[in-house]
Amino acid sequence: MTAEDPVHSTDSVETSSTHQKKHFRKALGEITINNLGQIRAIHAAVPSHTPDVLDDTLLNDALALDPISRIVYFNDVCAGAVLCRKVPALSTDTTDKMDVEIVSLLVLPAYTGLGLASMLVKNVVEEATKHPKVGRVFVSIDKTCPIKRGMYSKAGFETDSEPSDVSELLRLVKSV
Repeated sequence: MTAEDPVHSTDSVETSSTHQKKHFRKALGEITINNLGQIRAIHAAVPSHTPDVLDDTLLNDALALDPISRIVYFNDVCAGAVLCRKVPALSTDTTDKMDVEIVSLLVLPAYTGLGLASMLVKNVVEEATKHPKVGRVFVSIDKTCPIKRGMYSKAGFETDSEPSDVSELLRLVKSV
């Protein structure tokens, strides 16, 4: 395990008062039928700004997209998850391509600001790049949430369009 490994990383923080280092371990894990309860609990605990609905269809889609959909652990505690699904490509130039939609990206409030969401997004992009039939990764986010927009922009996502069905959302896309 190295610090460059995208699935596992260890961070150190030196506290100013005691000058002792605290080590934090971040890791990505598989979504399996055995940890769907954890995903449901995270989804229930995080106030969401998107109109996504956690149902069995979405969970089955996420299970089918392992290793793109993942759970993130912080010091061996399940702290968040990203759920994705494959959809027909939005571009009309080819019919055999698929796009990956990030349907739900959640991190428990106690674990925000630790880079876990960025770690999940980076994994989605890296794993989608490995699939020859995946053309793009996209996400629809709330227009009024600059933090999410900034995080996705840092990962290389660009504004594509506003979904016609929901005027408060903005679609961000990254070609892979």
